[in-house]
Order: sequence, then C-alpha cells, then structure tokens
Amino acid sequence: MRSELHAMNIVGPRYGGLTSESDREALIEAWLGTEVHQRTGVSDARLAELVRSDVRSAADFLGAVMSEVCALQGAKRWSDCTPENVAYIELLASAFPEARFLHVVRDGRDVAASMAKRGIANASARDEGREIEVSAALWEWFVTAGRRGCEALPERSMEVRYEALVGDRAGTLAQISEFLKHEIDIERVEEIALGSVSKPNTSFEEDLNAGSFQPVERWRSSLSKDELAKVEAIVGEKLSELGYERSLARESLPLDDGLKARYHRSYAVRQWLKTRTPLGRRTDASALDDFEGAAADDPSLRPADHADYIREVVSKL
Repeated sequence: MRSELHAMNIVGPRYGGLTSESDREALIEAWLGTEVHQRTGVSDARLAELVRSDVRSAADFLGAVMSEVCALQGAKRWSDCTPENVAYIELLASAFPEARFLHVVRDGRDVAASMAKRGIANASARDEGREIEVSAALWEWFVTAGRRGCEALPERSMEVRYEALVGDRAGTLAQISEFLKHEIDIERVEEIALGSVSKPNTSFEEDLNAGSFQPVERWRSSLSKDELAKVEAIVGEKLSELGYERSLARESLPLDDGLKARYHRSYAVRQWLKTRTPLGRRTDASALDDFEGAAADDPSLRPADHADYIREVVSKL
C-alpha cells in the first residue's frame, strides 16, 4: 500500500486513543472518505467491522488495517513508513512484539532544504521567513526521538543512512535483509519498479525532469551560503554527532537565538497535548485526508481496482 497510515500520530490522538465506542464510530465515518482508505483496498464494510470488533487503540488500528491489506494482496509481512512513527517506537514495540524498526537517517541539510521548499516547516508568526531554520530544528527533534527509541531496542532496531542506500543499494539492502530476516532482491525490486523506485518522490521535480536529479548533498547547490550558515548554526552539533562533515567553520556561524530550544519544546508539548488531552487532539492541524490524489495511470495506488496486478507484483517480490 503506497501511502502512510498515520495511525499513531493522527488517528489515535484525534480519536481519543480509540478507547470508546463513540470515538471509534467517529473514526469510521471520517476514514471511509479518505484517499488513504481507498488505497488500502479494504472495503467500507470490512473496515467498519474491523474497527468495531478488533480496535481499541491506535496500534490496533494500524495492525488491523495492514493485516487486512496483506491478506488482500497475498503478502506475508507489512511495513508502515509514516515518518512520525519515530516518536512511538517503544509503544509500537510493545504492541507488535515481533516488529523490527529500521531508522533511516538523512543529512539534515538536505532534509531542511526539502522541507522548506515544500512549505511544511510550520514556522510560527514570530519566525516568518525562518522556515529553513525551523525545518532543521524539526529534523533534529525527529532524529533524536528515533535514535532514543532504537537505543531502547538494540536487538530489534537498525539505523541506516539514506546516503548509503543511494550510494550502495545492493550492499546496504543485503544488510537490511539480514536484519529483517527477509530477502530483498534489488534486481527484482528494480525490475518491478513501482512508485518512487521508478520516479523518486522529490520536492525538486525540476531537477528530476531535467535529468540532473541528485538526492545526496543537494544542499550544496540548493542552499545559499547564508541559508547554509543558519542551518549549521542550528544542527551543526547533531550533524557532527552523526558523522556528517560540516561545511562551515563554527566561528563563522550566526548565534542561535534560542530557536531550536523553542521548537523542540513546542514539538514535545504538542506531542503530549495531542496524546493526553481532548483539546490537544481536536486542535491538531493534521488532517486525515492530507494525501495526494491517485494517478490514473498508476494501478499500484488503487489495489482494490487492480487486485490481480497487485497480487502478481507481490508474488514476484
């Protein structure tokens, strides 16, 4: 299923942890009208049945939907790539005792450049015009959360560098295969080439169309020297900790006026509010229908409409 389920960070918080019948019914009503539900291939009636009978938490919802997708597609295992899951690793580990966690880390300068370009930094009014710095702060918060969760589960987690996946796909995927105890055959993956394997999901569409797509160290060409200095002032220490080489001398960087600390507190407080208070979950800005529309020429996006095709693809993997 080529979509992020957002069960832990949106569905659970917005519907009170799905502990009450009224919240579960509210979820059913909202979920059936979303693009992501259409992508699962699960029928409306079956989704409602699952939620009413088997779901009592956000993790239950994740497991119920993905298990049903597996059954429909003839798959043996499922994965959810919702980025915000890094904040829920220990909770997910408890809910799914056999689960394994793959934490993919990417250079924060490239991530900040992409987030700022997409306009998803969520900078406050007081920080208008500082989206690149806010994006960098968000990257560090999530990377730290992911590493903290994985450190608590050393036998069930693996950290992978995005740059290694791009630069040495075969070697890196061999390591991942061993960790997951599941063969990932790069030749078969490339032969099938679904979705972003054949056309990368990128904020820099113009580079892709021009044939100059380069996802590693894009910051060298996409960030101005001033922007780069601002980013490294915010996350330079974390970049060094992760083994990324800084490009600017520390003494040449502007002083952080507390922006990182403010946003890290803001993310932590928002996380607490939306998972523990009715007001927090109802005022969260995230929406269940924040998914791109399905492309008419891509059958992998709508499994229910192309069941035979999807099962054939899964069988080859």
